This record gives sequence, C-alpha cells and structure tokens, in this order.
Amino acid sequence: MSVAFAPLRLLGIALFAGLLALAAAQAHGLWQQALDRMTAEADQAEALATRLRALAPVAGLDPAAVEARLAALSLPAPSVAQAAAALQDRVKGVVSSASGRLDRLDPLPPQQAGGATLVQLRARFATDTKGLQAVLHGLETGTPALAVRALAVEAGTGGMLVAELLVTVPWLPPAGGAP
Repeated sequence: MSVAFAPLRLLGIALFAGLLALAAAQAHGLWQQALDRMTAEADQAEALATRLRALAPVAGLDPAAVEARLAALSLPAPSVAQAAAALQDRVKGVVSSASGRLDRLDPLPPQQAGGATLVQLRARFATDTKGLQAVLHGLETGTPALAVRALAVEAGTGGMLVAELLVTVPWLPPAGGAP
C-alpha cells in the first residue's frame, strides 16, 4: 500500500520545493527593491549636501552651520570605518538602554550610492516586547535617524523575543574630505 502513495509523496515534495523556490525568488526581489530604494535615498542625500555646500556662500550662510545641518542627515565621522564604528556603538547603546541582550553585531560592507556611502550592519538581540519597541524608537528617532531596512522577530525562551535587524545610515564625506 505504501507503493501507491509514493507518486503522491514525490508530487508533494516537488510542490514544496517549488514553493520554496518561489519564496526565495520573492525574497530576492524584495531585497533588490530595498537596495534600489537605499541607493536612491543616498544619491538624494549626496545631491542635497553638494547643493547646500555650493549655495551656502551665495546665500550668505555660515559654512559651519551648513555642515552642522548635514551632520543631522548622516553619521558625522571623518571616514567610513569610523562611521561604521559609530553605528555599532549607537546600536549597542540603544539595545543596552532598552534592557536588551545583544547576541551578535555584524558590520556589513558599505554600499556605494552616487557620491554617498551607506553604512550598514546586522544586529541580533533578545528583549521583551517593550524593549523591542524602545529599540526601534531609539534607532529611528535619534540623530541621525537610522533606517531599519529589515526586521525579523521570533519567540525566544522565557517570554523574550529574539530580533534580527538590518540598520543603515548614509555617510557623507566631510567638506573637502575623501572617503
């Protein structure tokens, strides 16, 4: 009798494999859309910074004041490596202040987008529901605001949640500086 079910079992396995392949293709498409969106945002930030720096003398604005405003849009650091370290420190601080336990913090390679650079990292931490809310609030409302590009949450042990997120922020080179 098990022989009669073998074709059905193979059909079920093939159907399941097809659904997995479809889900993977969908996830790749969503990831590509997010990357395209991040690139466009970084291009816009760099264009804005260039225009502000060029118009500051014409408009009679103090260049130091313009740089201070630009610092609110990106991580103020002299280099990409220092910006990545600042991003790590910021995420560690936010998770810690929300009584979370940071399990992993993985810096990712920066993404070039026009003249700007997206600094990014992946973090995995455990916290309760209120802590997760505090972490997201802290990341997205600080200066500069960090973008949470991906978030996955699963149930942990003892009523805790395990969250993994992808955080990005643009880094603009200082005026007259190079990455």
